[in-house]
Amino acid sequence: MTDYKALIADCDQAICSGGAHRVAALLIGLNYSRVPREWALPLARICRRSGAWKAGLTLLSKIINSETFGPAASANECAEYGMLLYRFGATGEAADLLSAIDPSQAPEALHYLGLVNLSRWDLPMAIENINRYIRSSPKSYSELVAKANLALAHIENNDTELASLLLEEVISLSEKEHQFRILNAALTYRAQLSIHLGDFKSARSDLERAGRTLESAPSSDRFNFLKLRLILSAMENKNPSPLEELSSMARSGHAWGDVRIADLYSCRIKFEMSLFLKLLFGTPFVGFRNRLLREFQILTDRDFFYLGFKDAPRLHLSSGQILSGAYAPPGPKSLQFLEVILRDFYQPLRIPGVFSALFPLERFNVDSSADRTHQIINRTRRWLKSQNIPLEIFERDSFYFLNITGDFSFLLPLERKSVDVMSLHFEKLSHALGSSPSFSARQARDHLQVSRHTVQRILTWGLERNLIGKRIQGRAVHYSFIDEQRKAG
Repeated sequence: MTDYKALIADCDQAICSGGAHRVAALLIGLNYSRVPREWALPLARICRRSGAWKAGLTLLSKIINSETFGPAASANECAEYGMLLYRFGATGEAADLLSAIDPSQAPEALHYLGLVNLSRWDLPMAIENINRYIRSSPKSYSELVAKANLALAHIENNDTELASLLLEEVISLSEKEHQFRILNAALTYRAQLSIHLGDFKSARSDLERAGRTLESAPSSDRFNFLKLRLILSAMENKNPSPLEELSSMARSGHAWGDVRIADLYSCRIKFEMSLFLKLLFGTPFVGFRNRLLREFQILTDRDFFYLGFKDAPRLHLSSGQILSGAYAPPGPKSLQFLEVILRDFYQPLRIPGVFSALFPLERFNVDSSADRTHQIINRTRRWLKSQNIPLEIFERDSFYFLNITGDFSFLLPLERKSVDVMSLHFEKLSHALGSSPSFSARQARDHLQVSRHTVQRILTWGLERNLIGKRIQGRAVHYSFIDEQRKAG
């Protein structure tokens, strides 16, 4: 019989000592389907911290996705599952799940949601959610981690004074409490802030201080240190060459967002319109694009971007039509897949991310969702082959890429608009229950004929857009539609 308590203690020790890679060996032979409910959550946390995200999802999926497996999933189980989804690439589903959790039951969901917001450059929401988590009075270590992440959000949001005050606090407390991993993170964040302010001497001092204790640190911590060192070198010497090294290092480490950051700093050192347009059209995050336009003070009148060979047959991603060339247009799901994979020029997607974008109302299932996604990818490949279109869809290290290999191109709008399935469902719900003073999630589910999880995503979508209100009375939750006059008032 497995001693789960001892196993978790051994895994935790390995992670804390910088040996997260040893966790996989410790978990060999563990039958995830037979792990007792009480140990599923602690083991899933170990999996998240060590990078074994699929294993963590497998541990919790039976609890989260089943309505018959014992009691309903707890808020803590849902929060951990949401964070695993985020780490595994299903960012949209993770955000929906985390935002639906009652923070009084699982305050850490606010911190996790803040990290998702931060990754999407939704900085105001990241700051709000992490602040709400800190106000819940978490344990000392968790509060330090949250404050370091909050400082990073403030740096990206150009709140330099707030970021500086937070980092001073985190550095002082983490050093006092011998929390050296947090200390190193805070020092690198402060170096990033100093680079932003042009204080290269202070940045170098903080990086030198952080580098003294990095030998036994996890690889992600060492990467962040090296990243800042390369950025500092490039900015000090006004030479983008170190950023080419950063871009290569980031690709090798699957730190795709840092490839974007390398291009951003390259543009700061030596502005190139082609690189600026790649950043602008190749980034799906409105917060990042707005920052780009503010920083460089460039007003472009371009609504579309041409990706590929000039004057070549061109697929219009909005309409699905191919301009010039005798090609049959792709089917709806193939077009949707191409739009999904080209939303972000920098961030390739794993299967969970592709599934989450293709089926926004459905929950990712580790057992079945991959097959459905592969079917669409293979269908798209068959269409490309039948039409002799010079495009290659390939997979490397579980990430999917699209490569233009010949005379072909895409017409990409700045504002991407995929099929809005949520609006269609919400309109149906409004027709069915719009005249009711209030309604429950169960009533909405009965009218829409969807799963419990899907109706929760629809209701969350409506709440975020101020289309419905939510009132809690005891253990009952009531929803009501907000008409235009009330919203205007």
